[in-house]
Amino acid sequence: MNRRVPVQQIRGSDPTLLEVQLSEMLRKPLGQLAPINVMDLIELAHTEGRPRSLARGLDAFVEGVARQIADIPSGRPIEEFVEELEDLEGARVPNRFREILLEQIERDERIGDRITTLLERWSGQEPTPFELNARQARVTRAEVKRRGVAREASSAPRERRGRGTRRSSGGGGGSSRPVGDTERSAFIQDLCLEKLARASENGLGEHVLVAGVRHQAKSRYPDLLPAEVTAVLRALKDTHRVRYSAGRWSLPTRF
Repeated sequence: MNRRVPVQQIRGSDPTLLEVQLSEMLRKPLGQLAPINVMDLIELAHTEGRPRSLARGLDAFVEGVARQIADIPSGRPIEEFVEELEDLEGARVPNRFREILLEQIERDERIGDRITTLLERWSGQEPTPFELNARQARVTRAEVKRRGVAREASSAPRERRGRGTRRSSGGGGGSSRPVGDTERSAFIQDLCLEKLARASENGLGEHVLVAGVRHQAKSRYPDLLPAEVTAVLRALKDTHRVRYSAGRWSLPTRF
């Protein structure tokens, strides 16, 4: 892809500098930006404390990225796009972009396998929050204190509560919602089984499966947490309806 905008260091900038840096970038199509800057802009769009003057442009940018990726022709064009993404480290790939990419898995088997491999590699790293004000000029002690509070708020990742729940669920606690809400639990079960039924013989990596279920369920259950999906999967495993091995979920019998 031809890039007319060189890679820019926008993480750590203060809001005023960002307004200058991003005024043109947000209007550029996907193919004219370096992938790393696309990731930065998507992460900034979901960062608390983002400049208010850029909020609408950032939201429109993320929507545009999803639409442009869906419009990339199948075959070599989409393969070239995915090839560029293979150079990215998981820490620089926002959760929202992973969701966008997940929607492309079913385009065809070849590109679906490559995207699945990418998502699984990235799943080992949580996205690094977009830090604001890290490159500001030297300020007084009182200003440093105020800026520290702002940084703590703005750099919090969107999935912080989800990560906390995942840690607690490993010890047997976790969310009890799938047990208490039969209809909700049954809906999640159906989605899990449906996606595994359409998967290859190797099944799906847990991160890919959980992200896919949450994405498909968001219109009905927008508050669905990763721990709820994994709790349902464990229940299915206990009844031998699915199996789990080496970080992957699959159906026990393939026809």
